[in-house]
Amino acid sequence: MRPSLFQILLSELEIAMAVTGYIKSLKQANSAKIVSSALFSELKKCELNIFYLLSFLYARQKLLQAYNSICTGKKDNIANAIETIDIGVSKSISTKFIPIIEFLHYDHPHISDLVPEKAYIIGQLKDIIHCYPAKIGSWTTATAIYTLHQFHTPECSTILANFNSNGNQLLEETRNFALSNQT
Repeated sequence: MRPSLFQILLSELEIAMAVTGYIKSLKQANSAKIVSSALFSELKKCELNIFYLLSFLYARQKLLQAYNSICTGKKDNIANAIETIDIGVSKSISTKFIPIIEFLHYDHPHISDLVPEKAYIIGQLKDIIHCYPAKIGSWTTATAIYTLHQFHTPECSTILANFNSNGNQLLEETRNFALSNQT
């Protein structure tokens, strides 16, 4: 049985919330900037997918107009789009989606000065790698693998050695490169 549009929407929201958490946790780690950038691209893709899914379930024209307003980058337009979502979408969805929009379009440029600890960064990268292929795309996973190889710890070697690329050539080559540079 195929999942309903609402179930697909909830799944996409869960992915977007997880990716937002990863970006926030890695935001000032110089060694993880490439991963943060890839995660940001994943989050933008999730945002678009969520808008499309919402347009099937709610007022299509209003939601697509809201997305176009967000794309302008103007703060007033973004605020109006958020209000459209808040009013026109169920609270169970809007309370999850609005913080993602705010993060992407308001919070993201304002980065704190805190730099995560090395062990924390490794843990986050491990989580990102383990999300493949269910939640994270191959490019983001490859950037996480590449970043992980820079730490040269036994834990990193174990994570890389145990990673299953599911036959993806990019991931296999990135993993092999990272493993060859661990020693």
